[in-house]
Amino acid sequence: MIISFDGTQDEKQMEASLIEILKLFRERYHVSHYREIHLNVTLVDEDGCDVELVDEETNTPFRHFKVCMQHSLQKKSSSEVRLVIDNTKPLKP
Repeated sequence: MIISFDGTQDEKQMEASLIEILKLFRERYHVSHYREIHLNVTLVDEDGCDVELVDEETNTPFRHFKVCMQHSLQKKSSSEVRLVIDNTKPLKP
C-alpha cells in the first residue's frame, strides 16, 4: 500500500495526518501491527528551500534513516526504539 501526501505540511499537520491514518487502520480495519513502512520525505526550511542533512566528517548527504526496534539490533526483548542512521549506501540519482 502506498500512502501519498500532496503539498507542504508543517510538523503538526503531518503528525495529525499520520495519527488519523493509523487510527483509521486500527478502528475500521482492525490492523494492529505494521511490518514495514517506507517514507520518502523532502525536507524544507522556513524559507521554502529544500534541505539536505550532511555528515560533517564525510561531507556526504544522509540518504537513509533506518528506525529499528532495539531488540532487532541486539537480540534483546526490549521494545525501545532507536534511530539508526545509515548513509553507507547513498541512493543513485
